[in-house]
Amino acid sequence: MRRVAWQMQVRKDRVEKYKEVHRNVWPELLAVLSKHGWHRYSIFMNKDAMVFGYFETDTDFQTALEGFASEEVTARWSEAVGDLVDIPEGTEPKDIIVELEEVFHLD
Repeated sequence: MRRVAWQMQVRKDRVEKYKEVHRNVWPELLAVLSKHGWHRYSIFMNKDAMVFGYFETDTDFQTALEGFASEEVTARWSEAVGDLVDIPEGTEPKDIIVELEEVFHLD
């Protein structure tokens, strides 16, 4: 199982809405995450509204992300929450999720 971490910037004026929608993630979106290998998935946020995601997968980050992004429900979710994150002009939502390098792990 591979451990994957990523980060993304939430708009500081939309933090509470970001938290609210993640308390109520659509069941069909959860199913798609599982389908594409996102296991033990968590999202953390720091005081600057930077979110850090962590999940474990049998594949790799790019494969898991592309599979998730290929689903119709993911497009609907992105549309519903797209204004909650900083997306630079000319950038796709999937392009702002930056994979982090694992530099230490303790079992």
